[in-house]
Amino acid sequence: MSSILIIYRSQYGATKSYAHYLADCVGAVAKSYKDVKKKDILDAKIIIFGGGVYISRLSILKTVKRFQKHLESKKRYLFAVGLTDTAFEAIPRIEAANSDIFSYHFKEVYYYPGTFDVSHMNWFHRTLLNMIHKMMAKKEHLTDEERALYDAINHPQDKRDMQLLNPLIESLEHDIYQ
Repeated sequence: MSSILIIYRSQYGATKSYAHYLADCVGAVAKSYKDVKKKDILDAKIIIFGGGVYISRLSILKTVKRFQKHLESKKRYLFAVGLTDTAFEAIPRIEAANSDIFSYHFKEVYYYPGTFDVSHMNWFHRTLLNMIHKMMAKKEHLTDEERALYDAINHPQDKRDMQLLNPLIESLEHDIYQ
């Protein structure tokens, strides 16, 4: 059994792909938040939580809260996956929208760009984005953010980059051999 557990929450697959790639790199076990049991938490020395960002809210924090009382002696990391291109842009927004993030005492928080493909989204998200797209098409001038969303709706994007995991892998290797 690995001493590293990766718990992820992935709606459209980008977070899951990062979690499994990371698990392969460091010899960890990656599990969906739906499959994690208390024993998994108790057996791990290092726990990495990964989740998607939706309107700056981190989906995985409910799972962190659920297991919080079992995390005291664990080294904890967090990674978020979203549409923003850089961690420099994303992390301040995530921290502002998830004020409880600091109470979980993550050793590090990382951010990775994900994917955006309306055709793979559920009915609700597709419908919402199609309505937004129609509203933006009627606007004379779009802000940079609106233009980026408008373009993403028309052109699927996959901005995943597994090389961005290297700083997290280095931190984990340091913790493993410490």
